[in-house]
Amino acid sequence: ENDVWILDHEQRHFDISEIYARKMRKAVYESLTRQDNLQQRMAEIYNDFMRQCSEKQDEYDSEVYYDSKRQEAWNTWVANELEALEAYKDTTFELRKL
Repeated sequence: ENDVWILDHEQRHFDISEIYARKMRKAVYESLTRQDNLQQRMAEIYNDFMRQCSEKQDEYDSEVYYDSKRQEAWNTWVANELEALEAYKDTTFELRKL
């Protein structure tokens, strides 16, 4: 029983990382329409989303370790976020042409 809970909990960590990867892809796609300062802008986007992801991972752990009944609410949040960002699950994309 405890192993199932731990596995479910750890799976949500992977899913949260995927949510922020999709959010990052979305931000890149929407904001980079040309190659001006591409490397700098990519670094800014990456650093911002890595910080956000880390904060969300910490929030998740602190809530669920405090009250394991919160796991189901997090499972729902994760599923909804993944669905909302479905369009950005592909790891390859092309920047829009000007």
